[in-house]
Amino acid sequence: MRFTAMSVNLWNTQRWPAREAPLRTLLARSPDVLCVQELRPELAATITEVLPQHRRGAGDERAWTHEGNVWWDEARFAHVAHGAAPSGRSSGTGGCCGCGSPTAPAASSSSSPPCT
Repeated sequence: MRFTAMSVNLWNTQRWPAREAPLRTLLARSPDVLCVQELRPELAATITEVLPQHRRGAGDERAWTHEGNVWWDEARFAHVAHGAAPSGRSSGTGGCCGCGSPTAPAASSSSSPPCT
């Protein structure tokens, strides 16, 4: 089976008014699978509007609406399962893992490997 996949960093809502039309143009290509980063609810609403035949992962975790998600063309793919698992790293305080330093181990776990 051949399919198209697209990965897009949405840049949160930074400069959203200027980026909405280009995103809509890009999504008009209707990828079979769309993976996004830096998702926000208003961006998800736009994607869902442009790709009405697609479904996406959902759950109680904030990450599904505020971090990343995957949309798939429901005519080509059936939902089997999706989920989220703790990574053992903190986030939101800077650095690559949230530890505040680009090279220090995560502060939340002494067994975490060093940041790279």
